[in-house]
Amino acid sequence: MDADFDPMVDSGFVPCLVGGRPSGFEYLLIEVDERERRESRLAPGHDAFIQFSVGEDRDELRAALAAAATLAAIAPGVLVDPQRDEQCAGGKALDWARANYP
Repeated sequence: MDADFDPMVDSGFVPCLVGGRPSGFEYLLIEVDERERRESRLAPGHDAFIQFSVGEDRDELRAALAAAATLAAIAPGVLVDPQRDEQCAGGKALDWARANYP
């Protein structure tokens, strides 16, 4: 991932390497007000969510998941998998990602 990437400002396609191969994902930071926070089931104190979008390439999924889990761990945030209807808080996000998406 580009060292100049700022997750609090940047959006769009984020190029990165996965296993030495070029890959990447779409990244979008969405700030929400109190009503939107409640409707989207964000925990109190969280005022934004980040949407990661990938295509069909498995490396794109790995790249996005690694970025999402890392951000959740350092933010601290919550990693949400809408396909599985699962959530994992901060420090456990990296372990969850490794266990669920090898």
